[in-house]
Amino acid sequence: GWFLCVFYAVISITFKAKEFLKEEAWKMHFAEYGQGICMYRTEKTRDLALKGIPENMRGELWLLLSGAINEMVTHAGYYEDLVEKSMGKYNLATEEIERDLHRSLPEHPAFQNEMGIAALRRVLTAYAFRNPNIGYCQAMNIVTSVLLLYAKEEEAFWLLVALCERMLPDYYNTRVVGALVDQGVFEELARDYIPQLYDCMQDLGVISTISLSWFLTLFLSVMPFESAVVVVDCFFYEGIKVIFQLALAVLDANVEKLLNCKDDGEAMTVLGRYLDSVTNKDSTLPPIPHLHSLLSDDIGPYPEVDIFRLIRTSYEKFGTIRADLIEQMRFKQRLKVIQTLEDTTKRNVVRTIVTETSFTIDELEELYALFKAEHLTSCYWGGTSNATDRHDPSLPYLEQYRIDFEQFKGMFTLLFPWACGTHSDVLAARLFRLLDENSDSLINFREFVSGLSAACHG
Repeated sequence: GWFLCVFYAVISITFKAKEFLKEEAWKMHFAEYGQGICMYRTEKTRDLALKGIPENMRGELWLLLSGAINEMVTHAGYYEDLVEKSMGKYNLATEEIERDLHRSLPEHPAFQNEMGIAALRRVLTAYAFRNPNIGYCQAMNIVTSVLLLYAKEEEAFWLLVALCERMLPDYYNTRVVGALVDQGVFEELARDYIPQLYDCMQDLGVISTISLSWFLTLFLSVMPFESAVVVVDCFFYEGIKVIFQLALAVLDANVEKLLNCKDDGEAMTVLGRYLDSVTNKDSTLPPIPHLHSLLSDDIGPYPEVDIFRLIRTSYEKFGTIRADLIEQMRFKQRLKVIQTLEDTTKRNVVRTIVTETSFTIDELEELYALFKAEHLTSCYWGGTSNATDRHDPSLPYLEQYRIDFEQFKGMFTLLFPWACGTHSDVLAARLFRLLDENSDSLINFREFVSGLSAACHG
């Protein structure tokens, strides 16, 4: 027992000495380049960030490096108002938040009591009310719980805003479009930088699996906490570029093992065990193993990988990836992702509705394209109702696009057999009211097709 106490005391002294040196280096940097919003960013700033931010300065520097401090200062009192307005309100987002609260960093003492859980609930609920288009998405709880460990509640909220709305755009929505876009970008980067591995990874289907789990949680769900938090330091300084570099470095370090894998399960075990072995020598936190290492039947411990060396290697080998190039690649991938999602939506809608009508699959696909085009036209040229009310991607496929009476009247003239008579407007209005089953002055594709089917086929 005495030996153990001495051992941990020595570790503690070493850790404190390292932390002290890091803090002094940042203080010297502040003295030379300014502190707070007016601080200059230099090559030295990046070097300091990549060496790991001191525990005591993490919250302050995350706010500064991410730009979240600017929004917090210009919106004084906003978070408190939002918490007040959102408390006691219930919707789908708050239900999902409640379900995930106890799965957020459960191994950390801060989230083993009601105080930590309540703070996490307030931040996530406030954000869901600020941005109902996102509401709440799985993985936000993991990231937010880490933000709360180093920042005050209001600061964690504004860091989450920076993350969801600027640094990882469209990541945390129902269709995780941003993450799918970056998955496509990562596939391109893997093909360019690790060509010998690319075909094998595509055959195994591993890239799509890893990129979603790694990117959505910034490695927090796949790496020991004390190592992953260093990745978050780098991310707040340099953005998504760091995550791409690190992901490539992990694949590159495991090329030989991955080439020998026979299926995706084996490949995921190789990568999982590697990530579990990433250690942070500057931390006194005991490493918490992830599921892969517990399930693995490999003999003996996996060799340790130093997080700072891994980050340094990622810069040496893949540091030429530029932020502007990533944005170009994202733009190209976004078009592909959205087209794929739209095609999937169309197929699901047609498959669901084909047995309910007399139309063929081809006819339904054409009608869906027409219905959607009418909706999109009104977004550009205006309509009597708000376009965002009529398109909600979080709804079931059949209800995502809806049209109001003005749009319906245009389609009535085009498609219905009685459109040419003197009473066509009256007929259109009556039919619209009949089809609008929930009386919200909007009709969805199923309601529209049922009316047209009855008119054309009886």
